[in-house]
Amino acid sequence: MSITDDAGQLGITPGQLSRLCREVLGISSLDIVKARVIQEAQRLLVYTGNSIKQIAYALGFADETYFCRVFRKHTALSPREFRLKAMGTMLTPMPTP
Repeated sequence: MSITDDAGQLGITPGQLSRLCREVLGISSLDIVKARVIQEAQRLLVYTGNSIKQIAYALGFADETYFCRVFRKHTALSPREFRLKAMGTMLTPMPTP
């Protein structure tokens, strides 16, 4: 699915879709898609045992290195660092009241 496809399903042009997204959300339609891809990558890193390479390919990245670069740009962590940090948080016991 692409921005063009999404806009077409709504009966508007890609430019109109991006303009509406900027007006309502303050970011472009492309930025919304990128944020959603990163969110899905985070979910897959935490809730699956898939390798980073498998996750990259599942999300449409042809190159694991490029995926890692994009992920780090948006989260300030590599996918591996993110997974380790998330797993560490999940394993930390909750304080008792």
